[in-house]
Amino acid sequence: MAPLHDIVALFASLLFLAALAAGAGYLTRRSRRRQLWARQRDLGTLRAMSWQEFEQLAGETFRRLGYQVRETGGGGADGGSDLILSKKDRRIVVQCKHYKRRSVGVPIVREIVGVAIHEKAQGAFVVTTGSFTKAAQTYALGKPLTLIDGPALLQLIQQGRAKRSS
Repeated sequence: MAPLHDIVALFASLLFLAALAAGAGYLTRRSRRRQLWARQRDLGTLRAMSWQEFEQLAGETFRRLGYQVRETGGGGADGGSDLILSKKDRRIVVQCKHYKRRSVGVPIVREIVGVAIHEKAQGAFVVTTGSFTKAAQTYALGKPLTLIDGPALLQLIQQGRAKRSS
């Protein structure tokens, strides 16, 4: 049987390797998000990416605007939100919809308002590469909800770039 100090040393080594791998993975994901964010110039580049890249881009955009971002989506059950933003004691839930040709309708907008209430968030954003139906826009009026279509997202990206260079 191996002495206890050998087992402890092996465990410590495994723990170190796991931490090293996690750190490398984090740096790789951060580098990918930054490259993806830097490439965005128009609606064509937004629509050409995958829905996973779109969620990453939205998260990176909000990071550049000063939010802390927790990514909850990524393909599994996300509880109705893809991102949870925090800034100055405010929590905002975000639903991302990578629609190339469709408009986001009322059901999705209603769902994120319900998620915001359930999560005790102070607001919600729906971000899309497409647009919003008139009914969705009408439903959003007077609610702590912001609808961000493709052109508005490009404006936020520009704000993030301006903030970074100032």
